[in-house]
Amino acid sequence: MKRYIAVFLVLASLVFLSFASLSHAVLAGKISLVQGRVDVLKLGKNLAAPVKAGDQVDIGDIYRAKSDGRAEIIFLNNNILKIAPNTRAEIKEAMVAEGKSSTVIKLHRGRVQAISSEEFTKKVAAFAEGNKFEVHTPNAVAGIRGSNKIVSYLRGITGTLFITGRGYMFNPNDPQRRMVTIIGGHISFISSSFASPTMPRIATDQEIALQVNVFIFAVQPQGAPPGGGTAPGAANDAPFEASGLSGTAPAPTTSAPAGTEVAGTYTNANIATVIMVYVPPEPTPTPTPTPTPTTNSFKSDIVSQSLWDYSRPHLYAPPAWQTSSSINATLEGTGSLWTQGTLVPVTMTGEDTGGGGYGGGKIVSAIIFSQNNSNTNKTTSDGGAYYGIMGGSGENGNATAKVVNVYIDPLGNAGYITGTLAGPTNTGAGNAFVLDGTLSSATIASNTGVLPENLFAGINTFSYPGNVISGNGSFADGGSIFISNTSIRDNIYYRGIPNQPWGIWDTQLGFTYAGTTNNDWTISLNMDSPFKVDRLEILGTQWLNNKLEGTVSGYGAGRNFNGQDGRTWLYFGDIVGSFNPTVMTAQAILNGMGMNSNKFLELAATDAGRTSLLQLNIPCIEVGSVNLIGAGNNLTVAMNDVKFFSTTAGSAPQVWAVGPGNVNGTYTAAPVINTPFNISGGGLTADFNVSRWDMTTRNWTAAINNGTGNLGGGSYNGPVDFKGAAAGTITPTTGAFSGTAAGVAKSGAAPGF
Repeated sequence: MKRYIAVFLVLASLVFLSFASLSHAVLAGKISLVQGRVDVLKLGKNLAAPVKAGDQVDIGDIYRAKSDGRAEIIFLNNNILKIAPNTRAEIKEAMVAEGKSSTVIKLHRGRVQAISSEEFTKKVAAFAEGNKFEVHTPNAVAGIRGSNKIVSYLRGITGTLFITGRGYMFNPNDPQRRMVTIIGGHISFISSSFASPTMPRIATDQEIALQVNVFIFAVQPQGAPPGGGTAPGAANDAPFEASGLSGTAPAPTTSAPAGTEVAGTYTNANIATVIMVYVPPEPTPTPTPTPTPTTNSFKSDIVSQSLWDYSRPHLYAPPAWQTSSSINATLEGTGSLWTQGTLVPVTMTGEDTGGGGYGGGKIVSAIIFSQNNSNTNKTTSDGGAYYGIMGGSGENGNATAKVVNVYIDPLGNAGYITGTLAGPTNTGAGNAFVLDGTLSSATIASNTGVLPENLFAGINTFSYPGNVISGNGSFADGGSIFISNTSIRDNIYYRGIPNQPWGIWDTQLGFTYAGTTNNDWTISLNMDSPFKVDRLEILGTQWLNNKLEGTVSGYGAGRNFNGQDGRTWLYFGDIVGSFNPTVMTAQAILNGMGMNSNKFLELAATDAGRTSLLQLNIPCIEVGSVNLIGAGNNLTVAMNDVKFFSTTAGSAPQVWAVGPGNVNGTYTAAPVINTPFNISGGGLTADFNVSRWDMTTRNWTAAINNGTGNLGGGSYNGPVDFKGAAAGTITPTTGAFSGTAAGVAKSGAAPGF
């Protein structure tokens, strides 16, 4: 059955209506275009009223477009919302104030198109957290970062298609809040109440045309009658009466393309001429099925960096590293590695070709990278790529491994892939092993400028010799870990994507211990070199059956893993290893993530960033903040807005950081190196100790030590201990310096540093 929409071209007279404004109405924008039957239910009203062009749009309005209805809204920030036929959409939020802009649409059913203004796009680029343009459905939040998207909610399925620009989507009902980034020409779906978004894929031309055509008005707005918009259309090609119109529309003899004009004669006291515009029936939309998961497999080039075999007696300290052996292994899994937060089951099978077998107390540190049989680009079968470290420990016929990778997915998004593998060793002929576990990804950045196929060859690697390490440790029951006998195998390594302020790190540690041991133990490691300061804090969780495990956090200042001076950064990771109770020696692999403190604060300031950090178990919930000031050693210094973070609100802080430029001060002469003075504020106090002051490079570095006091004013109120480092640049012409700072923290009663 053919359908026509009647379009007013000329009005013989105009009727002006006056509306009494409601005292609680909050202006959001105005109706710019209307076609067909569209009504609005105003806040506090019981009856819906027809919509016409020029009408005021208020927060709380609910717009209902019938089967022939379309509408367009222009908000105060010049963002545009188009409402398709058979759609119910509610204006939940519309705010423009103090340089911030926030618009939220609740889509109850149907389709809407969101188009951002140039002004809004610039605001998002400058400050994403304070500016949002989102469409909410019962199972999705779809946000726009720039340009043009279409969101649909049909039969319980949310679909988000980006025509241009980029944005994000997540399911607020998903406990892990897994989020995907969608770029122009790509589409993603959420299929049920608690499902996570599918991996965005390229939309077909047919899909794009179907979605875009729904929003096309039959007649362009140019030449539309003032204040009249467009008339309600006829349901078919038979004689019709609508809004006082009467007449007969001749039907096209053949199937007419959309927009074909058909002349007709109609009568109405207010209308001189009307034409008919043919609009083909809208096909029933069918949701695109979720893509079939692909198998992402790779053969890892694994060469063990350090080994220990407890079958041999060791009567010496510090530990002596055995000759490295090699491992041939393949890691395989089914499912997309790029859907943020999704746990992908994987299995690693391989064989240790070194002497002595993999059981009985060995550790291994290995490079691991994506590879498949369809090409030589070292990518996964779906076009992404990853590169990283597997750190494992085998003892008593079983092994545990921690995996940390950087990745670039097929759409150019980048981040971390992490997971834990475990399983038996010596499972068959030779020294075979099988490790099972899960991997998951967390997005950290987009548009790194590096293609997936270039990731393997383009990894930046920096290393520092192991002879710079010192430290100490203890067990909860009083045993001492003698870090003076520490040995690092080879180097401390930092690896990352070029020009990215985040990456991965790894090293291998050996040490002796004494006294009563238990599962609660700590180690503080200092890893200094002439141009940088590094601290690692190990919180042990297991020391049993020749197996040790724990978590690692830390901080650094100076020149970090991507070669930048005058920066501070944070470390997060794990430790797995073995110990020999006969000779009281131990060895372990440490690996994890390293991140510039500015990048960390950028992520912690947004919902999407916090989602990624929490998936990586990185503390990013702000629980308090203070300002610290002091003077001494030829300096005055202020550390403003020192933010403390935990993994949950109200919990004791675990890390802290200061944003760029918020560490600043003046100097009257060069400070004396390693001469601390006090800084304090907000119930906290600490020592500020300059360790480097270089007028040639105009860089400085300082340690923040002995931090203590009671943190208040946030969700955590209680005792806290903290330490860290600061770094930045010197401006000789003004006698000033500035920079950033970062470090670790804990409850005053907690074990460790």
